[in-house]
Amino acid sequence: MQRRTYLGAFAGVGTLTSTRRALEPDESDREPPKETATRDTLLDESERKRITEFLETHVSEGTFPGAAVAVVNEDGQLYRNAVGAAQNVPVVREMTEETVFDLASVTKAVATATSVVQLIDRGALRLDDSLCGIYCGVPEEEYGKCDITIEHLLTHTSGYPAWLPLWTEMDSPDHVIDHILRDTPLDAEPGTKVTYSGLGYILLGDIVHRVSGSPLDEYADENIFEPLEMTMTAYNPLDTLPDDRSYAATEDSAYYGEVVVGEVHDENAAFLGGVSGNAGLFSTIDDLSTYAMAMLNCGKVNGTQILSKQAVKEMTGNWTADLDGERGLGWDLTEMFGHRDSGTSFDTRTFGHNGFTGTSIWFAPQMDFSVVTLTNRVHPSRDNYAITDFRPAFHNLIASLVSG
Repeated sequence: MQRRTYLGAFAGVGTLTSTRRALEPDESDREPPKETATRDTLLDESERKRITEFLETHVSEGTFPGAAVAVVNEDGQLYRNAVGAAQNVPVVREMTEETVFDLASVTKAVATATSVVQLIDRGALRLDDSLCGIYCGVPEEEYGKCDITIEHLLTHTSGYPAWLPLWTEMDSPDHVIDHILRDTPLDAEPGTKVTYSGLGYILLGDIVHRVSGSPLDEYADENIFEPLEMTMTAYNPLDTLPDDRSYAATEDSAYYGEVVVGEVHDENAAFLGGVSGNAGLFSTIDDLSTYAMAMLNCGKVNGTQILSKQAVKEMTGNWTADLDGERGLGWDLTEMFGHRDSGTSFDTRTFGHNGFTGTSIWFAPQMDFSVVTLTNRVHPSRDNYAITDFRPAFHNLIASLVSG
């Protein structure tokens, strides 16, 4: 097998190419049509009040100290509000609509997967490119890692374990990629099992750097966030965003020795300098609303196209239907709007992603809306898991109001 460290010259002809199927370019990708709404998706004052009261009830019950929420369709925000506190200890600060949140694993979808699929969309990468086609010296026999493809990494079917405490196992972040590639055994044969793995997304973040020539944070900023005018979205925000920004506090962390404010909560991402494919991105409800509008509108918003219509379709399709777990390219397909959680299916094309810190972005594309929910549920301790019950109930409330 011919190995390479840069894939630009090896891209296929199709928009997205997989070992399972090849896609011809869609003529409509050039100017994605804007679909006419088939239902009134505006929320009236009483409906918005119900949403706010639901959020305030969960603040009072301790589900999270505070939340900033937006309900979005392809034209804009239908609801926007903040409740509760951005921080409770050692000081108290109010939550606002402008509060900046650590997105945690929402990073995987919004930054990493979007960057990778964009590179595929542009012909710089292929879904069936393997680790041994990208890196030299990957063990070919012992672990079967040469069978791992970009598709496997995106869909969490690489066979890599879910997690490792890399910051305790490694002396330097400079050796993390080699450790994952060469010293970390697989738990399963690639393509045979869905195991949600941050390790695979750490590799994807590095692959974006190798393919594009720019680190993941710079690539995503230049090709996704700046074009969409997402000015409050960044890695390492204390170094990159204006000094007057207010941040949602996360955990009273053993890693940092204090309550974390404006620095990445995830220890592996922190060990990697705050920029990683698995976590590290910060953003606001307004910026994520813009991203959501683009995804609802075939990859385009305000005249800016970040992904082709075909790429959005493939990202949000089910690539693991024959396995235990439904995954798109970077997206989860199984958890919200009644799909599997409550038995009431509001939208069979649901996709989205959750973040450990209490963040999420979920889409109901057939109903033309998305919900951006940013909370600080890990403040001051990660041992609060009440958000598990909150999420499906909240999304079902929104869906019932919109559909009603």
